[in-house]
Amino acid sequence: MYRSNEKLIIRLKEEKREELIKQLKNVVTADDVVASIFSFLTVDQIPLDVKRIHSAFYQLKQEWPNMFNQFVFSRKGYYPYSNLLERVLFRLQNADLINTINPDFKRCIVSKESKEYIRKNVLPLFGEEEKKKLTKMGQVFENLVLSTR
Repeated sequence: MYRSNEKLIIRLKEEKREELIKQLKNVVTADDVVASIFSFLTVDQIPLDVKRIHSAFYQLKQEWPNMFNQFVFSRKGYYPYSNLLERVLFRLQNADLINTINPDFKRCIVSKESKEYIRKNVLPLFGEEEKKKLTKMGQVFENLVLSTR
């Protein structure tokens, strides 16, 4: 009797484990949102200007707050700043999805290969409406960081 109960418990644990793994693979993180926005850039390089990047994401949050629930921006300094955004950018760089391989570290490079990888592996986490928003956010972000003001 004990052996059959033990097998049942093990099977239930395995089923629960598989369910949890499936749920975790479908969780959308702050990293996924930022990476997806980068995947819609039409250029391969943007200025590596913390003020511009944080300000641009702050403006995106104002227009699409539900896509940036996790982001908190401090308005105490010279420009809006998010600790989470800074950590996300660091993680994307460590994952080699964005790069700053240039002598003066003044450009952020998002390669075609990175964009393709993100579109193939990250974008499927989002629904169709969210994908449309992310596409628009990519365009707005690009305009904001490339503007000369």
